[in-house]
Amino acid sequence: MPISKTAQLLRYFAQQYGAPGIPRLRLVKLAYMSDVLGREYLGCPITDFAYYRYTNGPYDDAVIVAIKELVDAGLATNGSEWNEGGVTRRLKSTGVPIAFEFSVAEMEILKYVTDAYLRMDISEFVEQVVYLTPPMVELLTARPKDKKPLNMGQLDHAGTKQVGGFHLEAILRAEDAIRAGQFVTTL
Repeated sequence: MPISKTAQLLRYFAQQYGAPGIPRLRLVKLAYMSDVLGREYLGCPITDFAYYRYTNGPYDDAVIVAIKELVDAGLATNGSEWNEGGVTRRLKSTGVPIAFEFSVAEMEILKYVTDAYLRMDISEFVEQVVYLTPPMVELLTARPKDKKPLNMGQLDHAGTKQVGGFHLEAILRAEDAIRAGQFVTTL
């Protein structure tokens, strides 16, 4: 059964997080940052999520659909636990192998997001990273429970424009070719 790229992204982060499973709050914010960077450096998001401002920042109800897709395919389990702060919902990889369908550039973005944010304190991550992205800054004055759509389009190619324009996918493929010894030098 084919799995959507959006569900694959959630599985990727669940797999990287490991046991006891990635908390949903962190999972959604990692997906959001992946889409932010995808838009900035590729001109398009990696997922199909349409984010809106919600209680704990950017969210899309479609997260539940993507999680169900993973659970139904036997690629993840979805659980909940009670703690002093309320309920923590977690997505845990089952360990069943999956072939991710990300481009070289998308994979590099996912690796970056993992390295930078996977283990970062969640409060710091949300307040110092997620809330400071341009779409969130625009809506910080909105009441937390207002479902206001985020203007994600403002990010398209913003990162590449800042550095004079470049194509991330082409640069990464060229680096791979150089490592493989497939290059030409000129004098």
